[in-house]
Parts: sequence; C-alpha cells; structure tokens
Amino acid sequence: MIEIKHPEYEAHYDPETATITIAGILELKGTAEYTPLQNLLLEVAEQKLAIVTLNVQNVEFMNSSGISTLLRFGIKIRDLGVSRLQIIGSKSHAWQTKSLKNLQRFVQNSDIDIK
Repeated sequence: MIEIKHPEYEAHYDPETATITIAGILELKGTAEYTPLQNLLLEVAEQKLAIVTLNVQNVEFMNSSGISTLLRFGIKIRDLGVSRLQIIGSKSHAWQTKSLKNLQRFVQNSDIDIK
C-alpha cells in the first residue's frame, strides 16, 4: 500500500483492489505542493491495470491545482488506453459533481458514481 499523510489530506493506494482513496481538504498552493499526490496517481496509471478506482467521496474541498492534478491523471489513463477508470464521489461536496464529470469527459473509458 502506498500512502501520503499530509496535515490537510490523506491519500493511499490499495493494490489488492486497485483503488486510490483521497480524503480531506486539498487547498495546497500551486502544482508543486501536489507533486506527492500526482506521483502516486501517475505511478498507478503506469501500472496499466484493467480497472482503477478513484475514490474522492471524502474530499471536502479541492482547489483548481488539485483538480488539475486529477485531470493530468485522467489524461494519462486515457493516453495509455488500457485502464477503465471508476470514479466515486459524493453529492455532499459541491465541487465534486461538476469537476468529476469534467474528469470523466477526459477519460472516455470511465464510469462515475456520485452518491
């Protein structure tokens, strides 16, 4: 399992379920502060798994730099052309409905479940 523990958010990857789970508040300053998260996401994408699940239902807020990080991950998944991306979100966090649907537009081979 790969883990990132930051004062404001946590992220981990479970290879048994091919699930990336992110929780907390992602209001970091600029893309440089997102480097650990971006590295985790891209490392998973490079594994070229059949299905990858991205669970962000416990992310309360994500700024534009964080959303850009997710979009880069989605573009990498799309460009590799191997993995199906399953996105899990929550209607209780306003940013997710619009932003996750935009992510889904970048990755044609994806499903989205906003509960």
